[in-house]
Amino acid sequence: MASYTWKDDTLSWDNLKEGDRIRNALDNLSVVHGNQVYEYFLTGASHSWSQYPFSGGAFNMFKPNQETELFPFIPVPKGRVHFAGEHTSTAPGWIEGAIQSGIRVAREVTDLPRSY
Repeated sequence: MASYTWKDDTLSWDNLKEGDRIRNALDNLSVVHGNQVYEYFLTGASHSWSQYPFSGGAFNMFKPNQETELFPFIPVPKGRVHFAGEHTSTAPGWIEGAIQSGIRVAREVTDLPRSY
């Protein structure tokens, strides 16, 4: 992985075509590792979450102290509505957090009392 960028820092990357993003990442890597990066490079891929039509971004970004202050309330069900998503987990911003929250909500719903 050559670049993992978020917030306003993504703007300069988002304005590039995929090939230009990859070339830019290689150029940055060569500053640290030398020109050998070009010799060993086989292929690359780039993904912009802000340009992905089904997400409108990548993940939430808490401000300082916000996560500590709000987290106890974020995953709590409200009546029959249960909340899942990376932002409701202990690993916000990561796919792992989304999976954790999905498992948590599945357990919550499975453990609900049954009325027959």
